[in-house]
Amino acid sequence: MKLYEPFRPFTAILIGLLVLCLFVWRAEPIIQKANTGFTNAQVEDVYQRLFVNSGLGQKPPLHIANTSMVNAWTDGEDVTITTGILKKMANVDEIAMVLAHELGHVINYDSVHEAMEEAVGYPIDGRYKEAAADKIGAYIMMRSGFDECKGREIMQVFRDNFGDDAGAEGHPDNAFRLDQLNLPQCHKTFFSNWF
Repeated sequence: MKLYEPFRPFTAILIGLLVLCLFVWRAEPIIQKANTGFTNAQVEDVYQRLFVNSGLGQKPPLHIANTSMVNAWTDGEDVTITTGILKKMANVDEIAMVLAHELGHVINYDSVHEAMEEAVGYPIDGRYKEAAADKIGAYIMMRSGFDECKGREIMQVFRDNFGDDAGAEGHPDNAFRLDQLNLPQCHKTFFSNWF
């Protein structure tokens, strides 16, 4: 079928607008995610699920700090995560990995240990505490129904953004942490699709 001459430019413009609309429709969630990260309600929902499966008797209050700093921490009583770190995350499993890690510190009584170490003047290498909190966090994630393999990807994001440097004093380097979370269930082999 041959189009009449006057309709050709109109058809080309219409097709161009349709393609542009499809592109904007597909890109909108990405643009929105990059600007806003996750809602507080989403983060609090993840935290609640982790707490229920953590074995803790009392839930440490969660604070979401509005800062570009890429960090999360606990003093043993409260857990804080920054909006800066949330903007680096691609999914709720990554949020769960970071929050479960902080709950791992609470479970391990790391803030109490640090106070005792400071009092006696004999600090223990903090890298062991961080690696233990990573492992405890992965366990809490599994119990809570999150995908620890997807959550592990946040460590790769840290490594891609900051290199192998730990970024914070007393933390193991990012390559070590990534290796420690190299869980068997995250490996897909050729034969795994057959069973």
